[in-house]
Amino acid sequence: MKKLFSPLWFLLSLLSIVISSGAYAMDNGALPDNINFADDDYGKTCIDLEQEMTTLVPLTYARQPDFYEDPVRGAAITVGTMIFPLAYGVVGYQEYLGYAERNSIATVELRIERLRRLKAEKHCFES
Repeated sequence: MKKLFSPLWFLLSLLSIVISSGAYAMDNGALPDNINFADDDYGKTCIDLEQEMTTLVPLTYARQPDFYEDPVRGAAITVGTMIFPLAYGVVGYQEYLGYAERNSIATVELRIERLRRLKAEKHCFES
C-alpha cells in the first residue's frame, strides 16, 4: 500500500508546482497595444462607459486568500505531512482555483482598459 502512495504523492506534488508556476508566469501585468472595441461600445455615451466601468471594478477583487492566510491549505499540508499524503492534492487544486481567478480578473481588467481608452478617444475627461 505504501508503494502506491509514493508515486501518486510525487505526481500530485509535481502537478501543484506546475500549476502554480504557470499561474504566476501568465500574470505579468502587460496589456496588448491593439485593443479592439465591441460594435456597441462606440454608441455609448461617456456616462454609460463610466457606469459599465463602475460595475466591472468589483469583479477585479481577489476573493481567494493568500497562501499563508488560507486555513484549508494549512490543514492539507498538515494532514499530508502527518497522516495522508494525498491531501497535498488540495494544495494543487487551490492553486488551480487561484489561477482561474487571476485569469478572470485579467479579463475584466482588460475590458476596463478598453473602456478607459474609448473614454479617452471620446474626450470624456475634458469638461
